[in-house]
Amino acid sequence: MDIDYSSESSSDGSGSSGSSYSEDMNVERDVNMIQPYAFEPVETDSSGDHEDSEEMASESSSSSDKTTRLQDTNWCLCTHCQIKDREEESICCHEIPACVSINQEAAQIEEIPVPECITDNPAFQYLCLNYWVLRVAWSDYRQH
Repeated sequence: MDIDYSSESSSDGSGSSGSSYSEDMNVERDVNMIQPYAFEPVETDSSGDHEDSEEMASESSSSSDKTTRLQDTNWCLCTHCQIKDREEESICCHEIPACVSINQEAAQIEEIPVPECITDNPAFQYLCLNYWVLRVAWSDYRQH
């Protein structure tokens, strides 16, 4: 009579159930730690048959536009942008609809001309540069 003991763990806790328990504990501990790149988009293969020459032409023009953004600030509409190291950072506040609408709202409420840049918005000083606001935001970020 043959008995298979491979699925049972040993009595000293060094069996498979003991190792999976310690792995589960590591996973639980890791969940509470900051996970870099956790929300980065995953690149997908875009070499499908549905692409036509117009899409490829627009992609090549946009990639060349991003390349020039790393070399100069001629693309900037607010005159406050600076040359950045990465393409993702090279964006003007006028290209972000939320920033444009906030500047328009500030102009209506404060009865001032529309700010040229989001950094000229009256709320920017209080919400983005104030030490105590930043400290509360950092504390909240650290807890989550």
